[in-house]
Amino acid sequence: LLFVLLVILAGTTALGGLFLGTINVISMGFACILAGLAEDFGIVIYQESRSHPELDERALRRLTAPGVFWSAVTTAGAFLILNMSALPGLAQLGSLVAIGIVLAAVVMLYVYLPLMLRWRRASDLQGDTQERFLLFTPQRLWPASWIWGLTCAVVAVAVLAVAWKGVQFDRSPNVLKPRNS
Repeated sequence: LLFVLLVILAGTTALGGLFLGTINVISMGFACILAGLAEDFGIVIYQESRSHPELDERALRRLTAPGVFWSAVTTAGAFLILNMSALPGLAQLGSLVAIGIVLAAVVMLYVYLPLMLRWRRASDLQGDTQERFLLFTPQRLWPASWIWGLTCAVVAVAVLAVAWKGVQFDRSPNVLKPRNS
């Protein structure tokens, strides 16, 4: 879960730099907000997988996707309203959280869910009431090669976005001043 959260934060920072240009220091607070919201998606998916150990990846995604996506859309919409703020830092923070929360929904459903199910114990399928998932067994620590490929692709896109447009930080006090006062 921590690895996936770091991928989401890095991807959001890269996309924010690509779409917004210079990222101000105030808006970097998005990381705390986004980590909490994205982690909630992971917990919901994990709990549903524990409640329904007989479901495969596709069925579990079908069960959890509507709630995760509607939550992401409504939360992103609420944060996009911050673009009406007179403070540029707050407006940019809202945009970054909105971008990140939509990215988090996709990553949790299509990267985290398969990884989590891959580490499922055999006892899960037998209806054992003990702890259903063991995420840190040495023989299962390395994910499948397609996960490495996907991770490398996300990192490559982030590096290309940063190299193409760059991520610049506005450290001036202007981000604390109203735009139209």
